[in-house]
Amino acid sequence: MQRRLDTPSARHLHDFFASGPTIIRDPVKLEMEAEQRHRKLLDAKDWLKEGLNRHIPRLENERGEYKVKVGPRDVGKVGTTTAERDDPQNNWTSLDEGEIADYAQRQGLYGRALQGIINDAGSLTSYARNENSQPFHEQFNPVSATKKIEDSGIERNDVFTYTAKPPKETPRGWGDLQYDTGALPVYQVPPGTPYNERREGQQQTLGQYTYIPTPGGVTYGRR
Repeated sequence: MQRRLDTPSARHLHDFFASGPTIIRDPVKLEMEAEQRHRKLLDAKDWLKEGLNRHIPRLENERGEYKVKVGPRDVGKVGTTTAERDDPQNNWTSLDEGEIADYAQRQGLYGRALQGIINDAGSLTSYARNENSQPFHEQFNPVSATKKIEDSGIERNDVFTYTAKPPKETPRGWGDLQYDTGALPVYQVPPGTPYNERREGQQQTLGQYTYIPTPGGVTYGRR
């Protein structure tokens, strides 16, 4: 339920009761500020539409934090924790958090980001979710991964594990035409890389480069 524009916000209630009704802000000013926020959101959506027409969305991985990028701008992030890769039997990556900016939602970027991370890490496990991410994971079935659900007795704490399929189990195309899983390409960012250097060679536009993911996206035993 949206808060009426002519009522004090929750953060103003203490001052409101302490000092009387003078704390109430001008409803006209509140409406103008709301209009400005709405305009900024529309401008951001216009930028995103233009950006998706010019740039290929991608992930930049720096120590387990995957930034969702469109051109030079961050439009979201996915945080993960990864086990040491020295032991092949203890090879796991957990999904800690994920978010997409308001103006970039409903573009399929979050699902494509998770597919890219699954391909990059080999597997991805979600141990707990909120009311927003629970419905997503219930419907999320990446074509290049198997999905396993372990019942914990509490719906939001069910364990969802996605494991990348070997390439031969992922639908393939014909000849040079490969099946596009939709996964975002992943760029590894070495720790300490200056911001202006990490973007070199990663600003491909649709006119310069077309990303065709390798089915399955993961080389087994590489780590």
